[in-house]
Amino acid sequence: MYLAAPCNQYSRPKIDIADGTAEIRIAVRPDFFHAARAVHGSVYFKTLDDATFFAASSLVDDRGKPVARGTGTFMTSTTRLTEDIGYL
Repeated sequence: MYLAAPCNQYSRPKIDIADGTAEIRIAVRPDFFHAARAVHGSVYFKTLDDATFFAASSLVDDRGKPVARGTGTFMTSTTRLTEDIGYL
């Protein structure tokens, strides 16, 4: 089901699911980079979102109750936003 989803045709992830865990691997390609030449946050978020869904689903057979909560840590980049990387 997961690998056949149209939204995964672009990223071509691999997935392993066990009781309470899910591991998703997406090979990094240059077309995942943003203008500062690093992997765009959407790739990280997609991987985290998908993994948490399948990890929780591996333990829960009903639905409607929160089973997990997540947080994120964000920091500024050391890359200056300049015209040479497309920033106007």
